[in-house]
Amino acid sequence: LHVRSRRQRQMCIRDRPEEIDVEEKNIELMDKFPFLIKPVDSSGGRGVYVCNNMEDMNNKIERSLKFSESNKVLIEKYYDCEEITAFFFFDQGEIILTSVADRIVQSIEGSTIKLPTGYIFHSKYYDAFKTNVFPKIEKLFKSLNIQNGMLFAQCLVDGNDFRIYDIGYRLTGSLEYIVFEQMFDFNPLEELIYFSTSGQYKTCLLYTSP
Repeated sequence: LHVRSRRQRQMCIRDRPEEIDVEEKNIELMDKFPFLIKPVDSSGGRGVYVCNNMEDMNNKIERSLKFSESNKVLIEKYYDCEEITAFFFFDQGEIILTSVADRIVQSIEGSTIKLPTGYIFHSKYYDAFKTNVFPKIEKLFKSLNIQNGMLFAQCLVDGNDFRIYDIGYRLTGSLEYIVFEQMFDFNPLEELIYFSTSGQYKTCLLYTSP
């Protein structure tokens, strides 16, 4: 069982998944279905399964363990809800909330992990995210001393809560920089290429997020 660190408490990071060893026999999960089982040390959606009952649990754990070098899995609540992606840009430690998009997802070829098929800009949750989440996540990023670059955060919309489940310090595969150029006259890809050759951005802090 993970205990939240002091930094997690300070940043209001909650609900770390409950870690179990495959040898553990006394698991009380009867009131938590459905839940998600996944390896602690895999990626790309490999070994991730939804479990709906106790009879299904052992089978899904064994299947998930095939993708774990450490022979451990994570169990966490399964959320079937809307999703958003928040986009951030960093310039000399200054953090810009570039945009927030509603994430349109669906299962592809029976995959447990739903993949994006489209975005809606701007998200209907933009104001709520900017007011309730951005100040906390800004504090977290500043504590990590992130200076430059682009970052995205994928979130589950659980009622009034935004549950961040994936963060990437990079461009995404959705080519959002093309959309941003049309919407804001701001192209993150061009800015990053320019920065890599000159050590500075062309236009970054001249851009104003919505």
